[in-house]
Amino acid sequence: MARPSTTPPDGDGAGLGPYYELRLYEMRQARLSAFHDLMGRQVPPLFARHGVSPPLALWEGHAGPFAPLYGYLLRWSNLDERMRAWGAFYSDSDWIAAMTQNYAGQQRVERAHISFMKAAPLWERFRPATDAEVDGIYELRRYDLRGLPKEASSSAIGDALDADRDGGGKVMGVFEPVIGTFAPQIVTFVARADECLGAGDLSGGTAFRALPPFDSFLLRPPDYGKAREGFAPRQTGPNAKAPPRAAGTADKNTNGSDTP
Repeated sequence: MARPSTTPPDGDGAGLGPYYELRLYEMRQARLSAFHDLMGRQVPPLFARHGVSPPLALWEGHAGPFAPLYGYLLRWSNLDERMRAWGAFYSDSDWIAAMTQNYAGQQRVERAHISFMKAAPLWERFRPATDAEVDGIYELRRYDLRGLPKEASSSAIGDALDADRDGGGKVMGVFEPVIGTFAPQIVTFVARADECLGAGDLSGGTAFRALPPFDSFLLRPPDYGKAREGFAPRQTGPNAKAPPRAAGTADKNTNGSDTP
């Protein structure tokens, strides 16, 4: 996992918040089990120690541009909170010791993709009435709005999300990236039970043809990383599910940065 930048986007530390940090990692397949052990068992106590709230969701992905993929989503009140928390995490002697002892020269992460997002106005249309835990397959779409009218594009994306919801999907979140990826862009997350896969497919419909171009990732949460509707905050504790133990803890990516 790449060391997070301490350079804030446009504006001061309080000006962007609240916002969301999406972290996607291109993994080496053989190292995924050890990464699950790291994120599901070893990192949560360190996150809690340094003020990093439990991720709103964690996923493993095997279909999409970065597959095999591991990813998670964080929510921050402002940039100052984020910089303090990550700075304390990366300087923690327990984290440094775990990284030094368990890296063992075996790379897990090929490349890290980190982006910062704010809630899109379109999300309000799909806010859930409950915060129940959501299982199944998640589809992450990143719509490219470059050179396109934003209002018309957002309307077409809303129609697609309506069709997803009518087909049994749950619209988990709609975001606008502010740094870390190309802009303008809209990012959506839709969860579907396995039996509902394909029910919201618009490939033959007018609404689908009107959509901006997008890439798509199919993601599944591990037992310890299931999200709540609307990406409501998750709680962790002694009864939280954790993955089976695996050898290895810390890691490095291709540019040599340490990764939690």
